[in-house]
Amino acid sequence: LTLTNTSEVTMRFSLRIPGDGRFGPKEFDVIPSKGVLLPNCSQKVQIDFISVNVKTYDLCLVVDLDGVGQELASIPIHARCQVPVVSFEPPESLEYGDIFMRYPAHQTLVLNNMSALPAKFQILPQEETSRALAEFEPDQ
Repeated sequence: LTLTNTSEVTMRFSLRIPGDGRFGPKEFDVIPSKGVLLPNCSQKVQIDFISVNVKTYDLCLVVDLDGVGQELASIPIHARCQVPVVSFEPPESLEYGDIFMRYPAHQTLVLNNMSALPAKFQILPQEETSRALAEFEPDQ
């Protein structure tokens, strides 16, 4: 995205996305969000988007000019955040039946991505307090 000053005077600008961060963390980062544009000069603008909500976004990037006015120009922003559908095999629980104390019993738990979206997962370290009941070790 490029912001261009087509006038013969220097302009101080601010870029913002109204509504972003109003009900939670900001999801858009506009770089630069403000600055000075010399006459007949341009500024490249980067918009980083990290969604934290599963929803459809219909917002606008607006341009404010100091001493002139707010929302003098805008460009629509449309996005849809989705999450992949995943499932486990076995789907309900891991059944070990009768086992001997202090003798390891092994089972495999498979995570399947059922959607076309890429899925990312992380195996967190086991909490110390749960080690009294059982311990687990991932293969990877």
